[in-house]
Amino acid sequence: LIAWRSPGLLHTDAPALGMLSAVLSLGQSAPLHSKLVLGGLATSTGALVMEQDFTLRSPGLFMVESALQADVTAEQALAMVDALLNDQLEELRGGRAAEALERARNLTQVGFYNGVRSNMGLARQLASYITATGDPLYGQHLLERMRTVTEEEVGGVLERYLLTAPRLVVAQRPGAAE
Repeated sequence: LIAWRSPGLLHTDAPALGMLSAVLSLGQSAPLHSKLVLGGLATSTGALVMEQDFTLRSPGLFMVESALQADVTAEQALAMVDALLNDQLEELRGGRAAEALERARNLTQVGFYNGVRSNMGLARQLASYITATGDPLYGQHLLERMRTVTEEEVGGVLERYLLTAPRLVVAQRPGAAE
């Protein structure tokens, strides 16, 4: 687990951080999945902004988690994630991430609407947003803003909150059986 501090859900950077999470982790072609899982380093991986799960209000956390293969060290995975984040920044700066950003937008939108397909899902979402922001419809506003996030904005939050900021790394290692 790698965690960086991020601003709260109401901060102007929240939509770009949400899109960064989606670009890195949603779908089989997402960089985390393709480099770590398909690359044989992990069995699963993902990225998330804690505020979008409503477990924190502000300040929050941007997290990357991975379940590593038995023969892979945390240091190897950390080096891969660091390289992946730097590569992603270069793609965003170079204007080569438009397709990845569009894929992330589409998957984010599908996930949002799948989450409100049932009455219970809708009730949970409305209650979560009213608790976190005071606005039960904030999720819809956030989704609308995420649709307009640019490559420059995503690259900016990647650099500001992940690449140049302190982070916490937690590695759970198997111990000897007792």
